[in-house]
Amino acid sequence: MSIPPFVPARLRRSIVFFLVVTATGLGLFLIIFPSPDLSQELELLRRVADLELRLRAAERTSARRRHDLNGLYREFSKALSVLAEGECADGQVTSRKLYFVGEIPWCK
Repeated sequence: MSIPPFVPARLRRSIVFFLVVTATGLGLFLIIFPSPDLSQELELLRRVADLELRLRAAERTSARRRHDLNGLYREFSKALSVLAEGECADGQVTSRKLYFVGEIPWCK
């Protein structure tokens, strides 16, 4: 951007002075107030990513344990149904009271 030649010299010097003062002021502002320190934000992002990984691992472990628990429940239910039918290898059956099932036949 150049100043047209028909502008008086005094006004041109004032414009140039204003531009120099403005540029110097902005430069000093950037020196005095530098850009913000982003290390805390980066640390926070790292911690969030770490917690996300730990949460995913916990969810996978929970799903595996739920699957294992369902398998154990099925096996236990089968064992109880066999006992409830009174099928023992030696044929000797007694009765036992279980708090969650009631009275069931039990092999000796």
